[in-house]
Amino acid sequence: MRTKPTIFIVDDDLIVRSVVAAVVRRDGMESLAFDSAETFLEAKAFTGPGVLVLDLIMPGMGGLELQKRMLTEAPTLPVIVLSATTDVDSALKAMRHRAVDFIRKPFDADELLRAIQSAVIQNQAMRSVEEERKGAQLRFGELSQGEQDLLLLLSEGMAEQQIAQSIGVPAGQLQGMLESLCTRMNAASMIELVQLSLLVGSEVSRERLPGVVAGVVNGVVTGVAAGEVGSTLSAATKAAA
Repeated sequence: MRTKPTIFIVDDDLIVRSVVAAVVRRDGMESLAFDSAETFLEAKAFTGPGVLVLDLIMPGMGGLELQKRMLTEAPTLPVIVLSATTDVDSALKAMRHRAVDFIRKPFDADELLRAIQSAVIQNQAMRSVEEERKGAQLRFGELSQGEQDLLLLLSEGMAEQQIAQSIGVPAGQLQGMLESLCTRMNAASMIELVQLSLLVGSEVSRERLPGVVAGVVNGVVTGVAAGEVGSTLSAATKAAA
């Protein structure tokens, strides 16, 4: 598996590909060049760290279409768009598709290099967050139903006192439950636990969280013993589904 970032260059112009590759090589980075979006996709070389430097207008699949594909196939891969056009609408579309920079041809080599260096740093940060999210989801899957529901409530920004009152347990018992969650989720602090809850809650809670919160608001989980929290929250979730 590659650990060093690779700069992917997709442009139908051989001279542009050569110039960008030379700029990249000057900074000690590696590059892979492709003459079309199709050959880039067929190579499937974008699984590791890197940056995509992409021409906007090419025969066949255009730059904007490839950029949209990358949003699902390589969401952590930053895209720098190169274009000879001054079309403001195309530039706006590229930025809406999360391009990190839009550079006009002919470009200044130093400007392009700065953009690539900045994108490499962004890619490292995005990949780190993605790895953390995957790890959090794996640990989330190992929790009991009640522990998962409690973590989802945290992701909604509910305060400890509010959660304790809602599920009918003393604040001290809730604190113990949260400390146990910290251990299970490998969180060093409550702040980190909340951050992890946001990572998993952003995906898991789309279907489950409305039911959990509805159960709390309607008093479904009021007055239960700490040992019954998991089963009662689960019942609230199922009832609201």
